[in-house]
Amino acid sequence: MRRPRKPISPSFIVVTAVLAVALMSSCSTFVAVRTPPPPGASHGRGRSVAVHSLTPVRNNATVRLDAATYYGELEVNANHVTLEGEGNVRTFFEGRLVIRGNGFSARGITFDGAVVVYGNAADFTGSRLRGSVYDHGRANRF
Repeated sequence: MRRPRKPISPSFIVVTAVLAVALMSSCSTFVAVRTPPPPGASHGRGRSVAVHSLTPVRNNATVRLDAATYYGELEVNANHVTLEGEGNVRTFFEGRLVIRGNGFSARGITFDGAVVVYGNAADFTGSRLRGSVYDHGRANRF
């Protein structure tokens, strides 16, 4: 027997809408999952935001992430994409990050899950990686 889902809080809807507008304005698509965060997702770090997929539709995009804990799977399928957080102690990503483009860079984000890089010249030197790293490309810096 399935347990009934809890209703979605209005504050979650507002945060999701604001993030969607911010990310779309930087040439990106953002789809949020309507499920509660997994147990312990925020670790007391502020709000939690579910991310199903973030796929920049154009190359050379910069996506700025507010201070929050993002969770889920993040897939980047474009070249020369930059993810900018508000600092390693304020912006967290818990889940799986898959990079399929070349020239990806991440700054100011702590990644607490698996990072899989299929592209070349990815640069994570401005971020903190605390999970598994699978490097299938060349000239990537971690």
